[in-house]
Amino acid sequence: MFLCQSMHGAEQQERKALIYRGGLMRREMVFRLAAAFFLCFLVLITLVPKQILAETAGEIDLSKAGLRIGVANGTIQETIVRQLYPDAELFYFEKVDGCAALSQGKIDCYLYDRNQLEITVAKGQNGVRLLDQQVGEAVDIALGISEVSTIPELPKKVNEFIDLIHADGTLDDMFDRWVVRGDTVMPEIGRPQSPQFHLKVATTGIVEPYSYYHGVDLTGFDIELMNRFAEWLNADVTFEIYDYGSIVAAAHTGKVDLISANLQVTPERAEALLFSKTLYQEQTAIAVRASSASVAANAPVTVHWQDYNGKRLGVLVGPLMEDTAAACFPDSEYLILNSNPDCVAALLTGKIDAFLGDEPVMKSLHAEQPEIDYIHDNITLNNYSFAFRKNDPESAALCEELNEFLARCWADGTMQELDDIWFGIDESRKVVDMSSLTGEKGTIRVVTTSTDMPFSYIKDGKNVGYDIDLVVRFCRDRGYALELGDVDFAGRIPAIQSGKYDFTTDMNVTPEREEQVLFSDPTSHGGIVLAVRASDLAAPVSAAEGNAGAGADVRKGSTAGQGGTLLSLQDSFNKTFIRERRWMLFLHGISTTMLITLLSALSGTALGFVIFMLCRNGNRAANGVTNFCVWLVQGMPMVVLLMVLYYIIFGRVDVSGIAVAVIGFTLTFGASVFGLIKMGVNTIDQGQYEAAYALGYSNRRTFFRIILPQAIPLVLPAYQGELVALIKATAIVGYIAVQDLTKMGDIVRSRTYEAFFPLIAVTVIYFVLEGIMNALVGWIRGRIDPKKRSKAHILRGIRTDV
Repeated sequence: MFLCQSMHGAEQQERKALIYRGGLMRREMVFRLAAAFFLCFLVLITLVPKQILAETAGEIDLSKAGLRIGVANGTIQETIVRQLYPDAELFYFEKVDGCAALSQGKIDCYLYDRNQLEITVAKGQNGVRLLDQQVGEAVDIALGISEVSTIPELPKKVNEFIDLIHADGTLDDMFDRWVVRGDTVMPEIGRPQSPQFHLKVATTGIVEPYSYYHGVDLTGFDIELMNRFAEWLNADVTFEIYDYGSIVAAAHTGKVDLISANLQVTPERAEALLFSKTLYQEQTAIAVRASSASVAANAPVTVHWQDYNGKRLGVLVGPLMEDTAAACFPDSEYLILNSNPDCVAALLTGKIDAFLGDEPVMKSLHAEQPEIDYIHDNITLNNYSFAFRKNDPESAALCEELNEFLARCWADGTMQELDDIWFGIDESRKVVDMSSLTGEKGTIRVVTTSTDMPFSYIKDGKNVGYDIDLVVRFCRDRGYALELGDVDFAGRIPAIQSGKYDFTTDMNVTPEREEQVLFSDPTSHGGIVLAVRASDLAAPVSAAEGNAGAGADVRKGSTAGQGGTLLSLQDSFNKTFIRERRWMLFLHGISTTMLITLLSALSGTALGFVIFMLCRNGNRAANGVTNFCVWLVQGMPMVVLLMVLYYIIFGRVDVSGIAVAVIGFTLTFGASVFGLIKMGVNTIDQGQYEAAYALGYSNRRTFFRIILPQAIPLVLPAYQGELVALIKATAIVGYIAVQDLTKMGDIVRSRTYEAFFPLIAVTVIYFVLEGIMNALVGWIRGRIDPKKRSKAHILRGIRTDV
């Protein structure tokens, strides 16, 4: 028993020892794991770049070399970055638009008001997140006050009102409702029954929650504030919508009494504008690109313009586009095209995989034609300027006058206003008023291309666009009248070199062009981008796939849309003819085409007949000169002949493009008529001359009474064909600033970017016009055909009663 008890005690001791050793081992394992984690943490601290740790901790080093920082134009954030980080690379945007550029990787971070950025992210801005890091001091927000307001003691009254609502808590309650809690309900505010003043307030309508549109109603913190002030002041109030670039100028000129638009008090603005007391303060936040796995998984496939090297590219005619294509896409096959609508048609039909274009134009194109998009990485950055004649003192003086005007426009916000109007989405603002041009200093002749939307295009039958608006403002400011000409892009430089026009609107500035023309200071900035099918941005293909499958993609798209063909045709008809009364453009084009055709036909017929009469009896001098002229006119391409007449022969003569077109087609049609009459007369047997002479007829009487009546029916079928050819030949008169039917079709295509419907419409109209001309000539042939004469007509002049 003692032995058993001893053995049992030993087992218990051993069990306790094992438990103790196991506890030690577990504690040792935990200690070792903790030590391993600590070592890993030390390794991370040593190896991970400080930039990554800073962003993880909610900070970013803004002084880092090469960092691309985005700021909003004219804000305190711009001032902060310039003062604290003078070596930073700055990019300027319109308010929260910088978030889109940030998500696309064009900048590394964006500095702006924290409240605005939080609202932008909350409303679905993908690929962007905010850091906790603060930059600079808080920014004061105040009202801008016009110093020329007609309301007496307005600054004093504004500040009294602000003190009042600060004291009673109204201002804090408004800020809490609109900004903190996001309450969008506008409270009921009384309106004076007998207002003593009329208060005009400038705001933006685009900055939520301060001033924005809820449906069709203007609402927000700033709107409520001004309604309350108007009630306190016993005034009725109206709101005027301005862009930030022109809102300060509106107060300067007295167009408005107050600016209530979440306006930051910056040192530059404080020098130019009278501010009220501070309403509230804002903090500057930093937005960076989001890097979470969920965002990355949902992000679209990134496409770069370099991916299109080796594909088929469309290139607009001109050295800039051609040189850019050759330098950046050396392995690609190029198709040279005349206009953006031609490029769109080629892209949608699979003839090309992409085309090069100016970024502002591509923005407008995408808005009208969602099937076309563009890669947002700029291939090149360019300046756009107006072009004048070189080595001409008068042109140089006019260019200097324009430069002075441009300098003032850049300084006072006019250029930003133009940018907001013509690159914005509010179509009601896209109008140009030319009625107030006085012309006391003479008339300026400006040549443009009306298919270059949004710079120059036709809307409601009138010339509009960024360039046209700028030129009209210049003429109004300097006292000029304005005469506009419209030619294809390739004809613009010859048009000013020949003296037909004083200058041409926006062109890319290139070294080659600088040798030919004198450029003004920049009128806008932009760059060349690559336009592609929108579907390609979602699912890019290789160069080989692009060349092999482009046509298939288009065919699939067309098949998928067969069910909605009728609706598609209705929409195309509406855009081509009904919208903006574009049927009037076609009507104007038809009248111009028929005017040129009829005048050229009549003049050419008379010219050809007169020349034949001069050469009929074998005059060697007359025949020699005539043969040379016919050879010259018929051997020269018609478009070259028109351009020689317009830009060289009549270059310094004030003659319209229609008159030059009539002269050119008269020459060619006259040469054809000369040949036709000569051929018809030569087919008449020589014996008829001898018989007429035997009967006592003179040479002239023989020709007019016997030979010509027989020759005319022989040549009328060929003459009818020449008339039809003449109608079709007038389609090239757009090269000399004539807006004929074809040119109007191009103008409509430049607005709708419809690849086919305007072309089909123009084709149908040409068929109708040709049918009318054929019917007219057919009626004439029937009247003079001997076989169709009546018995009474045949016996006319012969007595039958004998």
